Amino acid sequence: MDSQEIDASSADAGADPLIEQLKALPHSERTRQALRIAARLVEFSAFELAGTHTATYVADLINCAAKLDRSSAEVFEIFREPPVGALRRVQ
Repeated sequence: MDSQEIDASSADAGADPLIEQLKALPHSERTRQALRIAARLVEFSAFELAGTHTATYVADLINCAAKLDRSSAEVFEIFREPPVGALRRVQ
């Protein structure tokens, strides 16, 4: 392994502080932010691979990133809505 490579255990260790930060967020934000970060990382990876992998492979990663981003938005909408059966304020 040359000095530019990151082994799996090192990558996992690098993710641990980020995961701990996510765990500190309110539940309504935790999943949404995790999905947003995942989308950004997958998109970054896709563009990094653009010169060495097929267009189909890169497009699949970009589509995956887009799905993660949409999921993040959907989670945001779910948490914005009051729970089923919750009392609503009448105006």
